[in-house]
Amino acid sequence: MRETALAILTTAAVNAGLPESAVMHTPDKELPTLPKRRLEISYLPEQYRRTGRPLRKSPTPGKEDTFRTLRREIHSVRLTVRAAI
Repeated sequence: MRETALAILTTAAVNAGLPESAVMHTPDKELPTLPKRRLEISYLPEQYRRTGRPLRKSPTPGKEDTFRTLRREIHSVRLTVRAAI
């Protein structure tokens, strides 16, 4: 998930006119060697949530005429990204 978020933010920054090298994780401290125009990315902790959303219905083996097996999603994950320019 983090790689996908980084790819999306990098593409958006390049389309906005920033060079690809200006997209970086948040540094520990401000250094004079860092570019003035940059996009700093930090990740907040993931939030896990129990869900019961149905995913798939399939016939029960041996009882195809009368019963169905229902697969449900157990967890969903939300990744919050903080981007500072």
